[in-house]
Amino acid sequence: MTENYSEGDLGVIFNRAEPISLSSAYQYLKEVDAVGTNEKAKDLIQNCRKEVEWMQDGCCSETTAKELSQLKLSLNTESSALNANLANIITDEEGNIIANEEQAETTEEGSKEGLKRFEVVQLCTLIPKSVGEAIVLIPSLARFSEHDLKTAVEMVKKYL
Repeated sequence: MTENYSEGDLGVIFNRAEPISLSSAYQYLKEVDAVGTNEKAKDLIQNCRKEVEWMQDGCCSETTAKELSQLKLSLNTESSALNANLANIITDEEGNIIANEEQAETTEEGSKEGLKRFEVVQLCTLIPKSVGEAIVLIPSLARFSEHDLKTAVEMVKKYL
């Protein structure tokens, strides 16, 4: 299986990994017990902790990350996904298009999906200024409607 970054498929190893935010990384490093390790290891842990602390100052809070991970965004109907829906058309004997309840719900409300964990971490770290910038930086976000994606971008922009 190959990676497809524009669809958010990072490959077998990364699809199984659980990305963490910089503030979580800082907490882990803070809790590392360097007792019994040599001086070089202690220095390395201390330097990593300082760098992560410095980097996290320009990132979103854990609260915002949790809010983003709970957000459900409408899928972009202007992409190729619209044509994929045509494959599910059901017709009656006379050739009229019919839809079952599940399809009717999807059409009325639109399909919604949450952000993948790595997308949340990237949004919180990169803090794009616009929807266009977010899609350029994180191509897998193109699957969402511009309106809903704007909501996510506005949530992180306050950290600029």
